[in-house]
Amino acid sequence: MEETNKLTWADFYQVVKAPWQIGTIADHTKEFDNKKYLSYNVPGLTAEDIKIEKHFVNKTKRTYLSVLGEKEDTVTGCVSVVDFELDIDTSIYSKYETKVVNGVLVITLWEIKNKEPECRDISGLI
Repeated sequence: MEETNKLTWADFYQVVKAPWQIGTIADHTKEFDNKKYLSYNVPGLTAEDIKIEKHFVNKTKRTYLSVLGEKEDTVTGCVSVVDFELDIDTSIYSKYETKVVNGVLVITLWEIKNKEPECRDISGLI
């Protein structure tokens, strides 16, 4: 009898290496108090597993955050991976903060507070 190539679930996870992978689109976004909160599900990963590097492009005045992390589950052998870049427009945002809480990566962006322009009521002067 001829042997066929059959994949088991263990083989599948070894080939795929990542049962889930996130992209540049945040799972949740909220904006208030001149802050923008972007949250990404990163199940199984801790802050120590995720490396975040900042890159600044002078021509475009943009900052990119490169987010990369990986961790293998010792029981199943599955590998959780996070790998994306986040574009931050530095004409809108002045700083950022990152933290991982309960399997969620939260990136907070602070908006630049612009001076309110002077706008006078001249309706009584005409």
